[in-house]
Amino acid sequence: MKRILTIVLLAVCAGGLQAQENKFRTDGMSNGRVWVELTSAERVTYVCGIFIGLQAAGMFGGDFKSVEKQFFTLGTTPAGAVDFVREMNGFFADSKNLDLPICIAYTYANSKLVGTSTERELREWIEAIRRIYLNSDKPRGPKA
Repeated sequence: MKRILTIVLLAVCAGGLQAQENKFRTDGMSNGRVWVELTSAERVTYVCGIFIGLQAAGMFGGDFKSVEKQFFTLGTTPAGAVDFVREMNGFFADSKNLDLPICIAYTYANSKLVGTSTERELREWIEAIRRIYLNSDKPRGPKA
């Protein structure tokens, strides 16, 4: 009996650690819980990394505008990283968005800054994204 109790206790503890580890990832991607832990400077650096990644992808795999459009489907924007950080901060200020991947917040910020979507369209898009990512019945990608 002691042995079974020990195994159950270990399994519960391991499961708790697994759940705690994964609260910062959604489908293997960093989510809003990571974002809110970053300092302002780290957030700007994160967004600059996205910009650099998109530019590098454009240099090695086609032109920058087509790469950005392919991955973010919202065109390019002249807004700087600080503008993106401000919009992404607002996105993650809504606790319903904390479990969404950071790339979703970037896409939201891009659309808002470029003006390619109305407020209504953005709200509808966010609701659809929440249903896709946060539906517990949805099969999840590999755990990271």
